[in-house]
Amino acid sequence: MDIVMRRKNKGNYNDGRWRLKGKQYKGKEISQSLKQLSDMFNVTLTTKRESENYWLAFLDNIFGQVQDDKRKNSPLQRRLKSIEDIFTDGKETPVIRDEYERCLNIPAHDIENADVPMIHPDIEKQARAFCLDDTDEYETNILASLKPRVIKSSESVRKEIDHYIEAYKKRGHVEHYSVAQSLELFYEITGNISVQDISHEHYREWMKRVQDHETWGGTTRKNLQRYLHSFLKSMAAIHRIHVAYITLPQYRLRRDRPKKEQYTIEQLRLAVDKAEGVVRTSLLCGLNFGWTKCEVVAMTAENIIGDDMEKPRKKLEWKANIIVPCHYMWQETRRNIQYGLKPWILERAYRLFAKEHNLPSQKALRKTVAQYIHDHCGETVSRLYRGDAQCDVHMGSYIRHYTPEQKAKLKDALVKVAQWIGVEA
Repeated sequence: MDIVMRRKNKGNYNDGRWRLKGKQYKGKEISQSLKQLSDMFNVTLTTKRESENYWLAFLDNIFGQVQDDKRKNSPLQRRLKSIEDIFTDGKETPVIRDEYERCLNIPAHDIENADVPMIHPDIEKQARAFCLDDTDEYETNILASLKPRVIKSSESVRKEIDHYIEAYKKRGHVEHYSVAQSLELFYEITGNISVQDISHEHYREWMKRVQDHETWGGTTRKNLQRYLHSFLKSMAAIHRIHVAYITLPQYRLRRDRPKKEQYTIEQLRLAVDKAEGVVRTSLLCGLNFGWTKCEVVAMTAENIIGDDMEKPRKKLEWKANIIVPCHYMWQETRRNIQYGLKPWILERAYRLFAKEHNLPSQKALRKTVAQYIHDHCGETVSRLYRGDAQCDVHMGSYIRHYTPEQKAKLKDALVKVAQWIGVEA
């Protein structure tokens, strides 16, 4: 008699041996001595209490083998496979589980039960609408055509998106928030389909939503499209899907022309005269180092080396070949340095200050000084001020950045800027 395992029937222990009375497996009594259990699990067992969990593990193993044998010998292979697909989809219910157990216990010689697939829960409504059930083989073939295709986790859009975003995070790339924004919008349209099912219609709907978004400008839309294109190209390489439609002319997005917002000399002198506290810190760091609020709040005392401030731009920290600018620090800036500022406090304070005095944004400080240095000291020094790395072979492979001679030129330029504005250099 085959074993039917129940945890409540764990057997009896007597004279150093466990037994499951009245149950057999492959014609033999189910029993194990303490020595047999010790050898099986590579432990030393001497008492009932020590051996109980190992005996239960042995029974679980026997039960698994019995289930495998039943699954292999059942005459209802198609029906069992259809139920296992339902389990894979996370649609298991007590009724479906009971039906699975019933099918497992059908003897191999049975000819009364038809081997037809079970109706998937997702198509029960369609089946009722067509007056179909799973008792007729012809009707079950129709139902099978309605059954949703099971998506392997390795091929799902959800898994690929998560993996792609995680790769951006591991590289320390600050743009991973925007990457996630672009791909999550695409996922809202596709749902959790297979990568193979990504189509032109999904991309067209994504384009429509991006173009209809009221608060996104041209640059934001272009960047979001660039992230999605990169994702789709990687999917094309991995899964061999067709994405040539992303190159069609009607889907080209253009960036907004850069706003070259700058301060006038009168506005700069007014700002320097009126700014106090955190606003003055933000103002002087923006003028002296070309910083935005991201660099100001991340500044530490370790960044000050002698008379210089050495700190890379926050948005470029993820790069392997990052350039670390070296700016001469004005005396006025040194007196007003503050550490550990909160970004929301800094941003709000400067925004209110700029609104009160009718001034441009804090980001415009960097553009204003870069323009002045470019006009009076040359493009090369202006690039040093901005911490900009040119991409040609000469600058990328031959020329070092911030040599003593370059630092001297940048210092002279920053002294001129301080005199122009009216602060102590």
